[in-house]
Amino acid sequence: MAGRAESAARSPAAPTAGPTLRQQAEAVLDVQAEPTPGQLAAMSPEQTQRMLHELGVHQIELEMQNEELRRAQAELSAARARYFDLYDLAPVGYCTLDEQGQIRQANLTAASMLGVAVSALRGKLLTAFICKEDQDVYYLHRKQRMEAGRTHACELRLARQDGTLAWVHLATTAGHDADGAPELRVVLTDVTEHKQVEAALRESMRQLQTLSRRVLEAQETERHRVALELHDELGQALTAIKINLQVGQLFQKQTAGELNAENIRIVDEALQQMRRLAYALRPSMLDDLGLAPALRWMAEQTAARSGLRVDFDAGPPQPRLAPEIEIAVFRIAQEALTNIVRHAQARHVQMSLHRDGEGLVLRVQDDGLGFDPAAVRVRALAGGSLGLLGMEERAMLIGGQLLIESAPGQGCTLRLRCPARGRAELP
Repeated sequence: MAGRAESAARSPAAPTAGPTLRQQAEAVLDVQAEPTPGQLAAMSPEQTQRMLHELGVHQIELEMQNEELRRAQAELSAARARYFDLYDLAPVGYCTLDEQGQIRQANLTAASMLGVAVSALRGKLLTAFICKEDQDVYYLHRKQRMEAGRTHACELRLARQDGTLAWVHLATTAGHDADGAPELRVVLTDVTEHKQVEAALRESMRQLQTLSRRVLEAQETERHRVALELHDELGQALTAIKINLQVGQLFQKQTAGELNAENIRIVDEALQQMRRLAYALRPSMLDDLGLAPALRWMAEQTAARSGLRVDFDAGPPQPRLAPEIEIAVFRIAQEALTNIVRHAQARHVQMSLHRDGEGLVLRVQDDGLGFDPAAVRVRALAGGSLGLLGMEERAMLIGGQLLIESAPGQGCTLRLRCPARGRAELP
């Protein structure tokens, strides 16, 4: 009996062995002869006491083992809960597919990517959520991914439930489930924002190339114009003076005073033409007086030449700004007024320059015909006018933002906001 109690005490030591351990214990019990009532009656008090002690120890051991089992089960449940939390709340989507590509299991992130519930994904083919144009990409990926031990990846678009598309990086590893059946483990990483940044960068590069080409063309056009101005205006003025001097020497038909007066008139016209050329190349007033006076002078000149009413408001005097900011703001305002005169058919223009916190704000508003900014930008990118892209490029170079609000028949408002960095802040 003592041997049976010891055997019984040893048998629960490995509860994870399950039925195998029970079968071993029953086999041991079968070969041992059970004590008869007579044998039990013949046991001495010491033997009875020993057997009761062994049974008590065995009972305590069983209770301790049961407690250990309960603790192990609690830890297992907690670990399983942590696993599911990590699985469901992972920043990437997880899917398990069978050989036919049906989704066996998916986490919450994968379901969120597609805008459907997890239960709606189970049993569905992954191809049902792949954009039609990217089915071939997934087909080629699927041909490679069955090679066990290797991870294959591709990028494709998934169709969300709301009809929008999400770019994902899809990585697949082949393996087997607990029963040995083949399965595919798929990791989905949302790269939509990355793709949008790439597209924006490509568009910026295309705009930069277009702008650079147009800048070179504009430079050559300006050089050609300046050359013609020098030849046609200054060259003719100097030629007229030379002729006057030669005529005075040869024919003496005009008095010296008359010839000098004519020459002075020609020289004055040449000087005015030279000033116009110099101002077009670099406004001296901007260097001498600052941005606000230069803009006021430009507004007055534009009104005098075009007949427009141009109102300018600069508020109280402000400290001088960094040269690159002053010239960029001046050129943007100059381009805006030029476009209004050429295209807007406006009658009234309001231009203002003021500080807004740490920023500088230029605003130019007209009551002209208006236009579609998106259509103008498309024409500019196709090689049309440089004006809009040039203003945007100047604003970007000084860390500013250019906003144009317009619509056909509703005039136009240009608003530039840029840092108001002073000259004292230059390195």
